[in-house]
Amino acid sequence: METTLARLNELLSIVESSGKVLQASLAEHAKDNTASGVADRLDLPFHADPETANHAATLRVVAERLAQLVTPPRHVVFEAAGSFYITLCLHTMLKADVATLIEDIDPSGVPTTILAQKAGLDSDMLPRMLRHLATKGIFQETQPGVWANTVASKTIAHCPEFCAHLDLCMYEGTLVLPHWPEFLAARASDVQPAPSSPFAIYSNGEAFYKWVHSGVPAAAGRGANFNTAMRGMADTEGVAFLPADYSFASLDPGTKIIDVGGGLGSLPELVLPEASHLKFMVQDLAPVIKQAAEIGACKKWVDQGTVQFIEQDCFEPQPDEAKGGNVFVLKTMLHNYPDSKATEILKHVRAAEPSALLVIDRAIVPVLRTQATSPEEEKALYDFLRKDGTQSLQAPTMYDLGMAALHGGRVRSLSEWTALLDATGFKLNRVFRMRASTGQAVLECVPV
Repeated sequence: METTLARLNELLSIVESSGKVLQASLAEHAKDNTASGVADRLDLPFHADPETANHAATLRVVAERLAQLVTPPRHVVFEAAGSFYITLCLHTMLKADVATLIEDIDPSGVPTTILAQKAGLDSDMLPRMLRHLATKGIFQETQPGVWANTVASKTIAHCPEFCAHLDLCMYEGTLVLPHWPEFLAARASDVQPAPSSPFAIYSNGEAFYKWVHSGVPAAAGRGANFNTAMRGMADTEGVAFLPADYSFASLDPGTKIIDVGGGLGSLPELVLPEASHLKFMVQDLAPVIKQAAEIGACKKWVDQGTVQFIEQDCFEPQPDEAKGGNVFVLKTMLHNYPDSKATEILKHVRAAEPSALLVIDRAIVPVLRTQATSPEEEKALYDFLRKDGTQSLQAPTMYDLGMAALHGGRVRSLSEWTALLDATGFKLNRVFRMRASTGQAVLECVPV
């Protein structure tokens, strides 16, 4: 009991101290800067300031642990066992566009009968699924049988890009679920070659990126959804804070940034309004470059010669026009690959003689113990948390499994990143945490 009491006291102490920081932040007038504007647009009241964002992240971890402490341990495990029902319910609401229907019909609340009719869903199962989502703060029952959005569910109303990101996570993730047992059994045996991922079993060895653009019936529309999802991921990750979290504006005038696997150009679209003195070359596969031209999000910069889109396979040597003194960016792509493939990509970048490399990706922070065995150990554990802060590992570890499922990739720890970079001719110089991301950071690297 003494250890439990010590844990409770430590948790409540951090709730009080970090809570005061958040209260003070809300009481202050918003600053008139880019980060404040992004925080307002994304409805993130604690992220305009990086220090406040760090306290918010710490408070989330403490809240997770406090919930675990006061919940019967068997309930913790039982609820985890049924967590797939959240995915089922959310995907159903997403495909029926329920959040948008609520906003369009009556944001104050829509009766089940009307909502079910408009959504084309069963009027018995719809409220039961919504009630389960409401336990996670997604949708709310304002009075019996009347449904409204919450701050969370509003993010999927009239937001096709974020919905595409969620659909990618849920559709492709569910698609490969039946193949996990075979994948794990093969990896644990001496059978060679072992499948690279559960998806490789599903696709008979075809890589995910080739499959989504293959045109086979099962992949119909998935390539376009993936490309749209990559734009939606920008808001999921709070990437709009990137110019505030990393100073692109301090790069020399005329610096060319080579955005490897840059998709539809979300990075230049984000950075150039804050750093118009830079130039971008966005590289990706042909179907992606074609869609980028059709969308034209960067059209004005393309017309000005500031942004260039070129077809380029990241596993091939860099073209001459990308070589010599440029800054290369690898944004949320290396986690798609195991170390062997990531090494190939990095070696091609190193051979292009860059002036710097920016890896924008997730890093799993050291896993802190959640339970100590004595009051003294509890105090030491939470003193560390107070000093350095932390981020929830729920999203990074979920991404880690998602990368394993679809690509045979991984989310790396900081020590794993350092080893990978050292092996490919780079030195990790500094780490800049992205304040509103799911564990992402800018890893600033220099060639050696």
